[in-house]
Amino acid sequence: MSQEKIWDYFQNEGVNAFADATPRYDFLAKRIAGSLTMGACVLNIGAGSGHFELLLKRMGFVVSTLDPSERAIERLRQEGIDGRVGFAEQLPFDVGTFDAVIASEVLEHLDEKQCELALSEIARVLRADGLFIGTVPFNEKLADGTTVCPECGHRFHRWGHRRTFASEGLASLLGSRFRIGSISTRSFVPWGGGLRRFLKSLSRWILGRMGEQAAVPHLYFECRAL
Repeated sequence: MSQEKIWDYFQNEGVNAFADATPRYDFLAKRIAGSLTMGACVLNIGAGSGHFELLLKRMGFVVSTLDPSERAIERLRQEGIDGRVGFAEQLPFDVGTFDAVIASEVLEHLDEKQCELALSEIARVLRADGLFIGTVPFNEKLADGTTVCPECGHRFHRWGHRRTFASEGLASLLGSRFRIGSISTRSFVPWGGGLRRFLKSLSRWILGRMGEQAAVPHLYFECRAL
């Protein structure tokens, strides 16, 4: 089943679905800023709301983004981002173009063959020792997100997820093409808003580090091109 209509909806009419992603974007931006110098070339795969690309641009990086949604890409082009319409399995960039590539909440949307192609392409466009970082849901139970089309009866994951990841499986997948620096479980939480919210966020952060599903944990990975 093609997922293009799902992505196009959530990145346009349903873009508010990305409102809770801001802490994740902020975390990833800090990791990029701590690893690269200003002016480095960065590719983000999966535009989402576009917040992440604009954040990286404000931080002084040269930003490109790739997404299947033409409308989402056009909005970012108007903001001065090098936006390309396409898929991770066939990146429209030359060998060694980027100092870093980010794929956050992307790999779970790909089947096994697509994922292998995407990782091969990411390795191709990274410069020697280039940084590859991203996130995937941790130990997601795909059945919990399954829904059914009321018209045709087709069953599908509501977010278009096709794969679930544990630490060992992700390490095996990444280790064939990259030098793994770290893989960790974590939840991305907002820290502002007073003591009550801070304590709630701290509790969720701790549970996320433990991989408890109540905290909606993710696997964060950080690796380097071989």
